[in-house]
Amino acid sequence: MANENMRLSEAGWAALCDREQAVMHYYNDQANNCTFGVGTLAHSGPCTPE
Repeated sequence: MANENMRLSEAGWAALCDREQAVMHYYNDQANNCTFGVGTLAHSGPCTPE
C-alpha cells in the first residue's frame, strides 16, 4: 500500500474518534473500500457477504 510507512499519532487518533462514529460491522466507505470501526481498512474494494 502507498501509505504503509505512515502512522497516526495518538492525538490524531483521538481527533479522528471524536469526529467519526465507530461502526462495529463491515461497511463500504466513501471510496467503496471495505472498512470497520473508526475508518480501519479491512481490504481494498467493496465488502462481500461472507
